[in-house]
Amino acid sequence: MQDVAKSKGMKVTGCVLLLAMLAALLADPPRYSAALTQGLKLYATAVLPSMLPFFFLTAILTHMGLGNAAARLFKRPVSAIFRTPAFGGYIFAMSALCGYPVGARLLYDFNAAAPLPKRINTAIFSYTSTGGPMFIVGSVGAGLLGNAKYGYIILGSHLFAALINGLIFRPKDHLNIKTSQAYRTDCDNVLHDAIYGAIISVLIVGGFICLFYTLCEMMDTLGVTAVLAAPLDRLLRSTSAAGAGHSLIYSTVEMTRGISELAALSLPPALTVSIATAMVSLGGLSVTLQSLTYLKPLGIAFGTYLLVKIIHAGLGFFIALGMSAIMGL
Repeated sequence: MQDVAKSKGMKVTGCVLLLAMLAALLADPPRYSAALTQGLKLYATAVLPSMLPFFFLTAILTHMGLGNAAARLFKRPVSAIFRTPAFGGYIFAMSALCGYPVGARLLYDFNAAAPLPKRINTAIFSYTSTGGPMFIVGSVGAGLLGNAKYGYIILGSHLFAALINGLIFRPKDHLNIKTSQAYRTDCDNVLHDAIYGAIISVLIVGGFICLFYTLCEMMDTLGVTAVLAAPLDRLLRSTSAAGAGHSLIYSTVEMTRGISELAALSLPPALTVSIATAMVSLGGLSVTLQSLTYLKPLGIAFGTYLLVKIIHAGLGFFIALGMSAIMGL
């Protein structure tokens, strides 16, 4: 009975929130149309060019057996260090190259060939959920922060934090899991399947970005952002990160919006880079929902996902602080 009541309560809450969003849209269409256009421009100019070719090429390579070959190459180090099946190394490499949500999608693809236990999927996910260099160095570093050097520091810190995360969430012992899972390598319709899967995936990403850009604007209109940011601003008032409350709130919804706001604050460079690394590592609600599209069928719930990403963000922040000091920022 309690579960039924809880489910009904969540549905009622969801309906109320959706009706509030609809009312906001109808109250000021030009404002939200502009916000949607802004999100669409970001997607079209920065995200789509950096994702579509990688989604397409990784799908072809995986269909043609590169994932299976890479699994054999990574078998010993991945098994010894992370205690996970060998193809985890391939997923990490592809995720580090292509960015969100390629790691989640590939993990889903390999489970389609041979399902794995939830804790193994969680362990693999913990070190294979990353952004890619084109987005982090190009869009975040050179684009939003105005310095490609910042992007390289963020990228290195972010990936190193992911590997440490993998050590934190690895199984306590070597489980008796077969590491011979192989993704299907038939090539009958490989071009069709690869381009179809790539287009569907990037359209999903674009939809989430546009939706959450609009949601950020609604939060501003309804005063939600100001309310949530106020305690953070009070907490940060006496620190070098004073005024970062709004950007932190934005980043939990849409990462790029948060980083854009962060860049306008003129904080010390080392702090800007470190906070941006945490934002990239957390990903925001937009990246979360993109990834959970593939992860929920594998048994990885929202709570587990959030725990993994919060630890990833914290590790990234402190690693970036250290790297910034070494680089003289």
